[in-house]
Amino acid sequence: MKWASINDVSHNRPGIHVSSSSYNIIANNTIQSNEGQGIGLYWGSSNNVIESNEASNNGRGIDIYSSHHNIIENNNVSSNGYSGIFLEDSSNNTISNNSANSNWAIGIGFTSSSNNNIIDNNALNNGGGESAFTKVLQKTTLSITMHRTTKVESPSPGILHIISSSAIPSSQMGVESTLA
Repeated sequence: MKWASINDVSHNRPGIHVSSSSYNIIANNTIQSNEGQGIGLYWGSSNNVIESNEASNNGRGIDIYSSHHNIIENNNVSSNGYSGIFLEDSSNNTISNNSANSNWAIGIGFTSSSNNNIIDNNALNNGGGESAFTKVLQKTTLSITMHRTTKVESPSPGILHIISSSAIPSSQMGVESTLA
């Protein structure tokens, strides 16, 4: 098991970038003012834990691409340039007890992702920037389970679920489903 813990990661292209690596723990870091993502898991990174990090003023807070069976919990991702937490082509991840607030476009978003569990998160006051991002994200997202997740007074969705073949009702706990 590899650790990245108690670091101040700032003013880099990506903050912490993990690619094709498993069983890592990324915990208790301050990740800020990075040009790209604050924390990124890419290309088959699985069984990792991202917990108790502060990610702010990055291009994206936490970015998960083509990675599976990860746990993202107890993070504060705020004031990032695009999103707080974003999953693409990723499945069987657990996103719990995170605060994704005041991000430029969305708090928590998914595309082409399935069987993820989203539990006890807050996504507040997101979307202060331009919100016409749905045209870019047009893949299928299915089987997302959400429990006790809050969205309050965001100009654009606090949680965006982009789909092409089925929809979660927009009345479900502050979740907006967009048919792409």
